[in-house]
Amino acid sequence: MKNIFCDKLKHHHHLQLNPKKTIFKICFSATMLAISTFLSLIEIKIYIFSAAEFDFRVFDNIILFLTVYVLGLRYGIINAFLQPWIHLAIDGDHSAISMVFYGFDNFLLVCFFYFIYLKTKQFQNKKLNFFIFIIKFISLIIISSFIEISIFYLTNYIALLSHSIKDRDKKLAAMFKYYVILIFFAVYFIKYIFVFLIVFFIFKRIFYLRNHYKQ
Repeated sequence: MKNIFCDKLKHHHHLQLNPKKTIFKICFSATMLAISTFLSLIEIKIYIFSAAEFDFRVFDNIILFLTVYVLGLRYGIINAFLQPWIHLAIDGDHSAISMVFYGFDNFLLVCFFYFIYLKTKQFQNKKLNFFIFIIKFISLIIISSFIEISIFYLTNYIALLSHSIKDRDKKLAAMFKYYVILIFFAVYFIKYIFVFLIVFFIFKRIFYLRNHYKQ
């Protein structure tokens, strides 16, 4: 009887703390969304010969990954889909279809990050954990680069459907040359080395936030 009473008391205490945690999470999520949206406006136009041009963003991904790390996947996905539309409201120099794929790109990135980095098992052996960390680091860089390239090509292919057949075929032929694809992959590969180095550096300094407000 005493154990049941204690369990109920703990549960009641947990419920009392929940609103505070929820308010914090919403406020923290909104702040991170504002920061990631602002940083997404820092775009660099990159031209790959005559094949394609694209808006290169770096810092918004870092904030999305930090959101997932502290608050969990649910808040990360919400921010991943909201960010492109707020970006579009501020900077109208984009098409709606590109923002749809931008949101889907963010969604895939945060999901793979969550399941590869945050949901893998930790062991007592430090050397083994370090080896697993290196594998996760390399895997995240490769997968993230592949996601970005795939979404970029898909977005451009759909955008080219409104062009004339001659222009579309010429553009697609240029985009799918092997050296153009390799350049794209190299650009994104370097980007995600930079992104995840910063992300993992910051993680060590905000671990207490994740530990205190984890779901």
